[in-house]
Amino acid sequence: MLRQNALLFFGMCLMVGMGGAVFLAGLDFVTRLRYAHGWVVWLLPFGGIMTVWIYQRWGRDAGRGTDRILEWIREPEKLGAFGRMGGMIVGGTWLTHLLGGSAGREGTALQMGGGFAAALALRAGLSGDQARIFVMSGLAAGFGAVFGTPLAGAVFAVEVVKCGAVWRRPALLGTVLVAAVCADGVCRVLGVEHGVPVLAESAGLFSGESLGLGALMRRCMGLGVAAACFGMFARAYVALHGKACGFWARWGQPAGLRAAAGGVAVLGVTLLLGTRDYLGLGVWAPGPGPVVLGSFFGTEPVPVWAWFWKMLLTVLTVSSGFKGGEVTPLFYMGASLGNALSRVPGWVAAEGSLLAAAGMVAVFAGASKAPLACAVLGGELFGWQHVPVFLVTCWIADRVSGNRGLYGARNPAA
Repeated sequence: MLRQNALLFFGMCLMVGMGGAVFLAGLDFVTRLRYAHGWVVWLLPFGGIMTVWIYQRWGRDAGRGTDRILEWIREPEKLGAFGRMGGMIVGGTWLTHLLGGSAGREGTALQMGGGFAAALALRAGLSGDQARIFVMSGLAAGFGAVFGTPLAGAVFAVEVVKCGAVWRRPALLGTVLVAAVCADGVCRVLGVEHGVPVLAESAGLFSGESLGLGALMRRCMGLGVAAACFGMFARAYVALHGKACGFWARWGQPAGLRAAAGGVAVLGVTLLLGTRDYLGLGVWAPGPGPVVLGSFFGTEPVPVWAWFWKMLLTVLTVSSGFKGGEVTPLFYMGASLGNALSRVPGWVAAEGSLLAAAGMVAVFAGASKAPLACAVLGGELFGWQHVPVFLVTCWIADRVSGNRGLYGARNPAA
């Protein structure tokens, strides 16, 4: 692949890396704008109408998002609106976050990278395995650039497409890893920073006082139970998202009305809660006070039910038609749930910030059905010394969460 189409390949990596940098800079800008002008959140229902109208007028099947990319990888002879997919999802995600919709950025990363790659593959006349590998490289590049985790991006691209065991495809993994590293490098050269929560120095499964065999067994069992809770939560989220999509679908046309109703519902829940902490990406805030992702890794008290409210607002936002993704909100939910479990009296599965980190990647593993990629993600974000914990929690969460995940194109037939 690299030898035969090196110029096209590295051109795609450059394009995705630059696109990722522009997307993240824009996301930061619109988030600051929302905090500076809080009144814009009241425009969320109108933003939903605009998003749906734009996709209906110009998007064709680009509105099917990541599922469309995964389907194309399996059947690359099917054409689609890939040339416009990347730009449309970036603009749609900016609009969602400007107006306070609770969404993420993973969908944008995958659709931007995969959409650009698919458009180039079609234009260059690539077919068969060459086209598939090229688009998978685009997925890895988008994931690696936006999250700053190239190795996890490469493993995710192979794992989510269901290409068999990752370690049995070293050549494929090597190709997509080159793409992810290149795109991430372009992003970093352009000055993009990926804010990552920091674990406490004492974090570790075996940290703290000297543990006897009995205490060690209890700690390991506690971690296993926590992992099962993460898996059950991921299963509940996927099921709730499916039910919500079905509910909105029964509304019929116009689809813009569904998005407007979703925006009204998000604002209604926010008013009832009396806080805007659960709007937007949830990764950072311009000052102290709001509960963000990093809050669950500290020692300050945070709401025990933060994971529930973030789940509710994310489902309402994404299922009704707003664009973005679900992974960063899932990070928030998982870290919040891990933090809450660490505060249960007598339950010392691990140091609190480590359990928050494990929840962050394990909930994503259960929802995405990509446990190995999520364990690698945890290693890249929090340190490779914690990978054994992430491997165990992600594997258990994936098993407990059932066989259905976020991406309908890879789910078994109902």
